[in-house]
Amino acid sequence: MVINKRWRWVGILAILLMLGSVSQVQAVSFSDISGHWAKDTIIDLADQGYIKGYTDKTFKPDNSMTRAEFLTILMNSMEVKSSTYTTNSFNDISKHWAKDTINEAVRQGIIVKSEYGTNFAPDKIIKRDETSAMMVRALGKSPDKGQITFKDASSIEKSLYRDYIKTAYDLGLISGFNDGTFRPSESVTRAQACSLVIRFQGKQTTTGISTGSISSLQIGGTTYSLLNTPIYFKVGDTEILAVNLTVKSGVLILNGAYSFPLNTSTGNPKIVVNNNLYEVKSLSLSQQTLVAATGSVKLNKLLFAGFKYNPEFVNLYVGTTDSGYYLSDMEIVDQYTIVIDGKTINLRTTSVSITPSSDYYAINRIVMGYGDTTLELEETDPVVYSRTRLSDIQDIYIDGDPINLTNISRLDFVINNSMYTLSELSIDASGSIKADSKTYLPEDVTLIMWGEYYPLEEVVIYRQKIIFYCDKAISGSMVLIDDKYYDTDDVQIVMDKKYYDLDKVLVVSRNQMRIEGRQYKLDSKFALRVNNKLYNIDRIDYDSTLNIVVIDTGDYSGIIDSSSQPDTIVFYLDGSLLKRGTDSSVRIYADGAWWYFDEISLIDSTRFSADNSSYRTIGALVRINSTRYEVIDTTWQGSNNQFRFYLEE
Repeated sequence: MVINKRWRWVGILAILLMLGSVSQVQAVSFSDISGHWAKDTIIDLADQGYIKGYTDKTFKPDNSMTRAEFLTILMNSMEVKSSTYTTNSFNDISKHWAKDTINEAVRQGIIVKSEYGTNFAPDKIIKRDETSAMMVRALGKSPDKGQITFKDASSIEKSLYRDYIKTAYDLGLISGFNDGTFRPSESVTRAQACSLVIRFQGKQTTTGISTGSISSLQIGGTTYSLLNTPIYFKVGDTEILAVNLTVKSGVLILNGAYSFPLNTSTGNPKIVVNNNLYEVKSLSLSQQTLVAATGSVKLNKLLFAGFKYNPEFVNLYVGTTDSGYYLSDMEIVDQYTIVIDGKTINLRTTSVSITPSSDYYAINRIVMGYGDTTLELEETDPVVYSRTRLSDIQDIYIDGDPINLTNISRLDFVINNSMYTLSELSIDASGSIKADSKTYLPEDVTLIMWGEYYPLEEVVIYRQKIIFYCDKAISGSMVLIDDKYYDTDDVQIVMDKKYYDLDKVLVVSRNQMRIEGRQYKLDSKFALRVNNKLYNIDRIDYDSTLNIVVIDTGDYSGIIDSSSQPDTIVFYLDGSLLKRGTDSSVRIYADGAWWYFDEISLIDSTRFSADNSSYRTIGALVRINSTRYEVIDTTWQGSNNQFRFYLEE
C-alpha cells in the first residue's frame, strides 16, 4: 500500500510536536548547584527563561554578576521587549551584546545617564547599591530619605543610591546581612541576583488582592506551595500549621483564628519551613503569594539519633571556649557559614561543637535541601569538664616544679571572694574556669592546697586531663571576711582613726591583736576598712587549719561612716577645673615620699593618712604629671560625696 506523502509528513510533524512538548516541561538543571542555598530560585528563573547557564551545563552561582547581566534578567522578568536603537546612550556599548537592553533601561528611567557619565562599563561587576536603585526605579517607586538602620549606615550615607537602599529595604526587595550591615559596595553574585529578581517579581503587582485564599509562600528566596509543603507559624512557643491563609483589609488571617498586619516591621510571626526558623521582618502580598522578608534563619529543631532537641537547651561551643552559647544562637548563612553573636564563622576553619546529650559533637556542615535542614555531626573531644574530680588532674606545678598528687586529698579555689570546691567548677578546653555561670581567667583564681594559697597562672587540657600551673604560695595573702575571701592588700584595721595594713596586725587569739608591739582587745575603737568603706568588727580570729585571719562583721549593718572615702576627687586651680579623678599621674607628698591616692586614706577634710601616720591636707604638695601644686584649701561635700582640692602653683 502506498502512503500519501502529505499524510506521511503530517504524522512525522505530530511526532516532533509531541517530542517538543515533552522537552518543554523538563526543568532546567545545572551541574554545580546541588545543595546550594539558591538552587530552587535559580531553577525557577531558568525555567521561566529569564536566565541561562554556561555551555558546560554549569551556572556558577557564586560568580559575580556584571551590570549588563543583572539589567538583562531584570528587564526579562518585566517582559520588556527592547527595540533596536540607532543612537546609543553611552559611548562604550555600541558593540556590546546588551546594548539594546541598556538603551531601553535608560529610556524607561531604570538607568540614569548622569550617574555614569559617558561610559556605562557594562561588564563591570554590579554592586548591591546599584541593584537597589534599578529595582526601585523599575517598580516606579520613589527614593526615601528616612533614617538608615543598618550598622554600616555611615557607608550607606556615602553611596549615590542611599535613598534607594532605604526604599528597597522597606519594600522587602533587599535585606541586610546577619551582622546587621548592608555593605553597599559589595558585589552581587549570580545566585544573589536570582534571589533579588524573584523578590522583584513578587512586587511587580502593586495592588495584589485585598481578600481571598493564599496558595503559596515566598520566603528565603524560594516559593513553596501550601498544598505540598507544611508551613508553620510560630506564635509564642506554639507552632501552628498553616491550613488556611486569607487576607482581609490589609491583615493576614491564619486558620481563621490568628491575625498579623501586612507591610509592617512589627508584630510579625516567625515562620518554620523545612526545619528552618525564619525571623520575619515584614509580610506582603503578591497576587496569591504571601511574601516574607526575612532576617536571620535558625534551626527550628535538632534532629539527632532518632530524637528531637530544642535548640534553646543545647549548649554550643566555639573553638575551645565555653561562652554560654546555645544552638538557638546560631544563625545559618549556608552549609559552611554561620553567625553567632554577630560574628561570621566558617565551619571549615573553626571548630563548633554541641552537646545534645552528655557527649560532644562537632558540626561539620549544615545539610540543606528539599528535606528538613539538619546538622552533619561527628563525635569529638569534650570542650568543658564539669563536676571535676581529683582523678581528672594529671599534674600540678608550683613555680615550675611538679608535686606529688598522692598527698592531696582535696583542692579548693578562691574566685571573686568566694571559695569553691573542685567539683563546683567547670573548666573548658581553653583553660578558662566557670563558677556560678560566670567565666574567669586562671589569673583571677587562687588555688588552696595544704592550707596554703597559690595564685593560679595557667590551666592546660592535655589528653583529656587537667594540668594546673601555680605561682609559689603567698603566706597570709588572703583574709576571710563574712565567709568571703579578700586580698590582704585591700583590707586595713582602723584604730583611733589610724589605718594599719592587715599584714602589720598580728591576731594573737580571738579578739586579741598586737599592733606596733602593743596588744589590744577588740572594742568599739576598732573598725575594718574594705574597699574604702568602714565596718564594725564583731569578731576577729585566726584559723590555723585554713591558715587565714577570719573576721566577722555580721550583716554589714554596722557601717561607721558610709562616706569614709569620697566617690570622686576633683582638683581646681585658680577657681577652674584642673583634673577630675585620680590616676597614676596624680600623687601627694608625705614623710619624704610621693604617694598614689590609692595608697592613702582621707580621714576628713583636713587630714589624710599614709603608712599608718596622719598628715595635714592644707599645705601638702600635690603633683599632677610633672607639675607641682600646693593645697590651699579643701572641701568634702556630703551631698555627692565629692572631695575637692584647691591648688596653686
